[in-house]
Amino acid sequence: MRSTSIMTTPAPAMPRLLVLYGSETGTAQDVAEFVQQRAFNRQLLDTQVAAMDAFPVAQLPRCAAVVFVVSTTGDGEAPENMRNAWRSLLRKTLGPQWLAGVRVAVFGLGDSSYAKYNAVARKLQARLLQLGASELLGRGLGDDQHAYGFFGALNPWLDKLWAAVLQLHPLPEGVAIDDSPKPLEPRYSVRVRGAGDKQVEAAKRLTPRTDESNFYAPPRTAVGVEKGIYLAPVVVNKRITAEDWEQDVRHVEFDISAGDPSVGDAAAPPFRAGDIAVVYPENVAGVDDMLKYVKVDGDTVISIDAADGSKQHDLPSPVTVRDVFAKYLAILEIPRRSFFERLSLFATNEEEVGCCVRSI
Repeated sequence: MRSTSIMTTPAPAMPRLLVLYGSETGTAQDVAEFVQQRAFNRQLLDTQVAAMDAFPVAQLPRCAAVVFVVSTTGDGEAPENMRNAWRSLLRKTLGPQWLAGVRVAVFGLGDSSYAKYNAVARKLQARLLQLGASELLGRGLGDDQHAYGFFGALNPWLDKLWAAVLQLHPLPEGVAIDDSPKPLEPRYSVRVRGAGDKQVEAAKRLTPRTDESNFYAPPRTAVGVEKGIYLAPVVVNKRITAEDWEQDVRHVEFDISAGDPSVGDAAAPPFRAGDIAVVYPENVAGVDDMLKYVKVDGDTVISIDAADGSKQHDLPSPVTVRDVFAKYLAILEIPRRSFFERLSLFATNEEEVGCCVRSI
């Protein structure tokens, strides 16, 4: 009888440190990527970062150490990009030793003015421990009500995290930690489409100058958008902070009584108090100012590809520069800490460097 040999492919090695996030507005993702960069600075060059739903839950038992950075949205609900993973973790078929040998650290982003403050982080940590995981570090809870926002809890928590990680993976002899900002590898490759290119005119026809009839689908990275975009007029937009106060806080009302014929709905999707409305403003004036500042023609058509050569990225291609600024890049949002760290690399004098450092 002839024997048959079966070739098997070994499972890919797990990183020494895995960072998973659940993010509704991008803040938790920003923190997770910050943790990854700091891990690189400590020679953990295989550290991976991903949304919880993007990582196979079945692979968690193979991990040595996992850091979770999660926010809480709505009425104590999990962010959109971790809900599938959370449901998987709640399966009754998972035994109390399923995560035995896995060390975990959970940091939550929340606001203590809400009744279910950091509910997702609390539930996640409790479930991980139920499944047999051990704590790499005790749970950390960031609070927007703190004088320094969530950084008031994050910074000391990270100091303890790195102390714990370096006990597991000491630095090589003679290697010092350097947490100064460093250039990032480009995520996208951008190419200007030349005249005569057939796709140039097609892109211009598909992306006319912004107006209310030029509707578009949210980018794949948009979170919390379950039923697409709903068109509703603004009927109230008034400032509720004093004119001499630095923050311009607004009370905004939308008229959803008539429904939105453009999506075929008779009425707006139902909502509950505490739900989050994801708003996609196009800010025509701001986009025009940006184009003028960077000296780029908004009607220029570009192709956008993933720098790593993969097919997946979050932006349309080909597309006009104006539409990228109007619909996919948040050019008017308040910059995060990581933005100023990276911006400092392009500072041309000490004054600019100082401005960036003070904003970190």
